[in-house]
Amino acid sequence: MQLGKELTISEIINEAGFASFDLSAQMKLHYDAMTKIEALLKRIIQSKDYAHKSAQLKETINHCMWDEKKGFYFNVIRDCKSKFEQFTLSSYWSLYAQIADKEKAQRMLAYLKDPEYFKTTMPFPALAVKDPQYHEHGDYWRGGVWPPLVYITIKGLMNYAIDIPEAWLLAVNSTKDYLDLLAKTMLDPDDSDSTSDSHCQVVNQPETLDTGSNTLCTDPETTHYANRIFEYNSPSTGGPGMRKDTEGPSKIAKGNFVGWGGLGPIALMQEVGIGIEVHENEVVWYLHQNGSHGIENLHIGKGVLNVLSTGNNTDQITSDTFDIRSNNLSAQGITQVRIIPIGNPDNPLIIEVND
Repeated sequence: MQLGKELTISEIINEAGFASFDLSAQMKLHYDAMTKIEALLKRIIQSKDYAHKSAQLKETINHCMWDEKKGFYFNVIRDCKSKFEQFTLSSYWSLYAQIADKEKAQRMLAYLKDPEYFKTTMPFPALAVKDPQYHEHGDYWRGGVWPPLVYITIKGLMNYAIDIPEAWLLAVNSTKDYLDLLAKTMLDPDDSDSTSDSHCQVVNQPETLDTGSNTLCTDPETTHYANRIFEYNSPSTGGPGMRKDTEGPSKIAKGNFVGWGGLGPIALMQEVGIGIEVHENEVVWYLHQNGSHGIENLHIGKGVLNVLSTGNNTDQITSDTFDIRSNNLSAQGITQVRIIPIGNPDNPLIIEVND
């Protein structure tokens, strides 16, 4: 493939013989980001150019990679008519990049709720359960529950939360199931399946960690809990993912993998579990819980936000049921908190930031 030349999907297929859906969706996200960056730099022509490229690529992806009969996006081989019909979670980049319209998104929800595809004890496996290559403990990409893919899938569902209430509920419930099993694996390792044949794995510890050993044990009494945040997890148990073709320490997924393992307990907990998202000019609260809850000391740039709900109604909400305090937030460009109740998403409550 030629370097330095922007190619259409058809040209990529012709030159490489293959077009990857996830990379195509990520390229669309790149164009979206460049559209905003160029606009901020007051480069209006370049911004419009990237916006055009994004729209054009979105149209091409939907034309070439969407299978109307199956209701799913696939990688493409040779030409747009030759789809590689393997169901992988990577296709849910379509929701994260907002490539799918409402109808397509609704059709894709069904696979996330189907135990023959992506409904497993811990959501969501990288490969559909019915695929012959699927492995019950993950075997790396043959069914492993990978934090980045779980994150983009759930956040993709939230992109359609207002138009498709079922997507919002699925995102919330999946987040709860995912976080519950992450916590169980981290705090109660003996109950999560895992390493009956080997509770320790050899790792290359950073020089700044004075452990006195190059061995990382999964027993929480002998090591830090973070060591039980794994590179990927088993879809069947929520414990560490395991390879089927390897024995010894390398059989078990790498521990202390907070790099993207932290997406669940940090990002999903805040953005979906509680429902608070930070945007360019506002904070959006997708309110789906009753009772007292919220976030204290949420740092946004050099500003701080405290948000608390004291109400017991997610249908009709008023400013009296919220305690919102901020410091130096308007200087970060945040002008309001928009609260969207799950029972009445078409009628959000807007509370202006008052530093």
